[in-house]
Amino acid sequence: MEAGDRIYDQNVGYWEADLRGVAHAGQTDRAELLVDYLGVSEAEIVKAAERLDADGKYELAADLLESAQAKFPGSDAVKRAKRFAYLKLIEKNQNTDPFKFIIYSTRAGEQTPQMNPENVTENRGAISGTNLLNQRTSKFAPFPQR
Repeated sequence: MEAGDRIYDQNVGYWEADLRGVAHAGQTDRAELLVDYLGVSEAEIVKAAERLDADGKYELAADLLESAQAKFPGSDAVKRAKRFAYLKLIEKNQNTDPFKFIIYSTRAGEQTPQMNPENVTENRGAISGTNLLNQRTSKFAPFPQR
């Protein structure tokens, strides 16, 4: 450990300089803030997620909907919107980040296809998840196209 690191740790502590890490608000806390303190309704949350999706901010939409699901666990609208956001994240990351592809697939309730040596040689290494996503998204249209 260099002297600069030691002085930084001594002055800042284990959290970051902007105090992130001192207290952590979880999804339930964020849901409580939105619904109980700000009075945001289920419909407003879904509409905000749709706007985030339209702007390509799928990570924010998914995070918002994960939080909202704590307050609206039985809401089909929240579930559909969340699934849509995760399907778009799968689409965005399917060819570039296999770890995100797997995580987002799980969050969307999709089963990731198993890679078999036979499939790799048949498809010349193509990611078989692409076909899965195209099949799923063609059957799933939770929001009207803009």
